[in-house]
Amino acid sequence: MIRTNAPMKFAGSFLGDTRHVCAFFSSPDDEYRTILPFIRDGLAAGDRLVYVIPQDRKDSAAVKTELATKATTDDVKNVDGKVTGVRTDLDSTQNDLKMARSELGTLIARNHEDVEQLRHLGERDYIEFTVSGKNKPQKVGNVTVELKGVNQKRNQYSVTMVVEDKRFEKKNRALNEPVFFYISGTRLPEELVINKVGKDQVSGYVSIPKANSQTAANASTSGN
Repeated sequence: MIRTNAPMKFAGSFLGDTRHVCAFFSSPDDEYRTILPFIRDGLAAGDRLVYVIPQDRKDSAAVKTELATKATTDDVKNVDGKVTGVRTDLDSTQNDLKMARSELGTLIARNHEDVEQLRHLGERDYIEFTVSGKNKPQKVGNVTVELKGVNQKRNQYSVTMVVEDKRFEKKNRALNEPVFFYISGTRLPEELVINKVGKDQVSGYVSIPKANSQTAANASTSGN
């Protein structure tokens, strides 16, 4: 269901701002004559196009050719661009689904490429980091991380975390095992993930829900 302020013409009628359309066609030519103007108007309004065709339809391979024949060159370019955008979104979603999920439902990034995919989702902010050397506290976002030990054979690490002057020991934690912690005044947990270990070195990221950032900004505004 699409909402817009402008009416849109379809099959000789003008649709209101709430549109849920079902149409029946007597032939492929009838289908093209009806749908093509609707597609043009939608693309001109900035909407995306997804044209779904049953796999068992015999003329499915000819649909795009037929559209190209009946549309202008600009229409075809516009259609290709919109379909490419949808395909990119679908590819991104498929990559996301390959990632494991934490007990709280967050997707776990195994490397920098995964982190970039999660950034595109726009739900959380991600701060990547590397801590080199033991007993060297390093500030990462709202948490201070201090490396205490690494077991490379078992892909385990031990760290000390300091959050708002509270100190936590995390011993023998596994790679890609999220550590959740809360910041005062927020309802959603932040997350620390170590996804790479080396000799006296760990790398990973801290993820912060964007809702937390908004909450902090509102609190700062009301405090003023």
